[in-house]
Amino acid sequence: KHFTKLNGTSDEMIPSLLSIPSLASMLLQRYTVSATVRALLTDQHDQQRKRSNEIRKHHAETRLLLTDTEKRTILRDLYIATSGSTWADNTGWEETLSQTDWATAVSDECTWYGIVCDTTTSEIIEMDLRSNKLVGTVPSTLGLLATSLEVLNLSANTLSGTLPSEIASLSLLTDFQISSNSVAGSLASEFGNLPLLTEFSVDYNNFSGSIPSELGRLLSLERLDLSGNNLTSSIPTEIGQLVSLTILFTRLNDLIGRIPTELGNLILLSQFRTHYNSQTGTVPTELGLLTNLERLQIGPVNNISGTLPTELADMTSLKYFYLRKMNLTGPLPTEYSAFTALRVFSVGDNILTGTIPTVYSQMSALREIIVKGNNLIGTIPTEVGLWSNLKILNISDNALTGTLPTEIGELSATLENIRVQLNDLTGTIPTEIGLIVNFVDLVTHSNDLTGTIPTEIGRLTALQTLHIDQCSLTGPMPTEIGLLLDMQSIHVDQNKLTGTLPTELTLLTSLEQLDVYSNYFWGSMPPELCAVSPLTVLTADCDDTGVNPAEVECTCCTTCHTSLPYFGPSLSPSVSSQPSDYPSYNPSAWPTSKPNTTPSLYPSNTPNSTPSVLSSNHPSYVPSVEPSNKPSDLPTRIPTDLLSEVPSLLPSDVPSNMPSDIPSDQPSDIPLFEPSSKPSDIQSDIPSDPPSESSTPSDMPSDIPSDHPSEIPSLVPSSIPSDIPSDLPSDQPSDIPSFVPSSIPSVVPSDLPSGQPSETP
Repeated sequence: KHFTKLNGTSDEMIPSLLSIPSLASMLLQRYTVSATVRALLTDQHDQQRKRSNEIRKHHAETRLLLTDTEKRTILRDLYIATSGSTWADNTGWEETLSQTDWATAVSDECTWYGIVCDTTTSEIIEMDLRSNKLVGTVPSTLGLLATSLEVLNLSANTLSGTLPSEIASLSLLTDFQISSNSVAGSLASEFGNLPLLTEFSVDYNNFSGSIPSELGRLLSLERLDLSGNNLTSSIPTEIGQLVSLTILFTRLNDLIGRIPTELGNLILLSQFRTHYNSQTGTVPTELGLLTNLERLQIGPVNNISGTLPTELADMTSLKYFYLRKMNLTGPLPTEYSAFTALRVFSVGDNILTGTIPTVYSQMSALREIIVKGNNLIGTIPTEVGLWSNLKILNISDNALTGTLPTEIGELSATLENIRVQLNDLTGTIPTEIGLIVNFVDLVTHSNDLTGTIPTEIGRLTALQTLHIDQCSLTGPMPTEIGLLLDMQSIHVDQNKLTGTLPTELTLLTSLEQLDVYSNYFWGSMPPELCAVSPLTVLTADCDDTGVNPAEVECTCCTTCHTSLPYFGPSLSPSVSSQPSDYPSYNPSAWPTSKPNTTPSLYPSNTPNSTPSVLSSNHPSYVPSVEPSNKPSDLPTRIPTDLLSEVPSLLPSDVPSNMPSDIPSDQPSDIPLFEPSSKPSDIQSDIPSDPPSESSTPSDMPSDIPSDHPSEIPSLVPSSIPSDIPSDLPSDQPSDIPSFVPSSIPSVVPSDLPSGQPSETP
């Protein structure tokens, strides 16, 4: 309260406030900071540096200097313990220490590789052996350099064992780095007794146990990196006392507990990374006090919940914001539009709701926006075109609707990657996408996109990934795709594309994956494509053993899928000859590999009793059309001896050798093929009162009388030979509409068995 009243009006009591340990930094964060207070804070840091120099001077005046033999013994212990003979550079070390009289050999240790000495006292003040292939353990005798050593850097070697507690006795140490080794054990609490330490980096080792709370005493510490270990405690609240800290990395451990609110005291902090842990609680609102923070990375993989604090918008220096893959809920705060310096905004894989705020267009410095894997709704803001520096846009796996905005073409100078898959987007792929010449990845799969693949895609010469599968795209694959010489992966499967596969695909010499199955392509896979050496995945509708014919001939496909059910010839010569009434299929239900059993040929309105398996010798090109009024007792199996060469089209003239031995037990619902005008030699015992077309009467006469009406619905040839069989089964219904092709050869089998399946199309 006193501070609030005094601040900005009177500064006479501020020095006494600042003299209270830890209180000054706490107060400064929670209240308006005047220019006077900031000046005093700066002076406090200057005084800390002055005290450090005084400590060094005191050690220099009071210490007992090591003899040359003592220094050389310490260095020899390190050389032997870390296999010095195999170091990447052991200049000076090897020449001297390999001698039998190494202790007295004439040599200046200050000239050895990695050693720096004080120019006045010749004491060793720095030892920098990073990335020098040291293998072994750290000897405890290094602690004997306590009166001189200021820098010890053993990073990026192959050190193991434990870290001797004697290292913590190096009271003049300002920089200690042992990163990227395999050192294990716990971190000694004695490290909190190094008042001059400015950097403590033990990252990427095997340290375990807790983070010593004593580290909170290191008031000069500027960088604390504990990343990549097996630490299991929470972050000590005492870390909030490190008012000089600029870097705090605790990522990639097994840390638990809440993120301390005391971290809001670290007003000089520029980077805080604590992702890949098991921390709980919420995102502290106090982090909003870190106005110098440039990088905040709490996710992925923490158990943090709650909402995104609006207070974080006060971090006006923030450039990188990573809070992804946690359990955050609620909306995207509109206040975050104040992040005018923000380059990366990553909050994907949470449980966020609401829409993408249009005011985010004010975040003009954005290079990456990643909000994938949430429950966002609404449309993609047309203001996306204002992100003039955007390189990556990932809004996939949400519930977004609407279309891909044409304004996306305004990002032609910067955009490289767009991922909008797994949404509910509709409309077409905008032609303006061809303006984005730096495109590397275009992923729009699993939406309701329609229309054709725009030919403008051929302008995207840097494109490497094109995944537009599982949509409802139609038309051919554009030949312009052959211009994409850097292309590595193409997925256009599970659409409604037609035509032949363009030969220009053979120009894509970097292609590794090509998926074109579950479409209506026909013809042959360009044979030259098989010679593309990087190609490891090639899939098409080339399975000729399934229910439908193989529409694509392919000799080198890695996976052949069964063709889709299809109203038309097996291999149509042109798109124009394709029927316009293709059945509607659910892409998510299409198989990704050949099923174990042959799938049903029937559309989605097939009765529940429709079988899913046809006999093994059923011809793969039997038409897949089924009448809507098909009786429930339609046969359920094609006879096993049905000849595979039965075509799907019936000729206009039935040959004279049409078989006549239809068995007496033939089911009554076989479609009747009858001419519109019956020849005189046809049996004439058709009853005068034929059954209605809506149902088959149970008392169907056994003989077809002569007065059978000509209006019975049927698709029949205009003429029929005189030797048409007359012994039709007695229970043949006259009202079943038949779907008859225009021609049929003379080899139609005549011995249909009594067990004819009831629902054969």
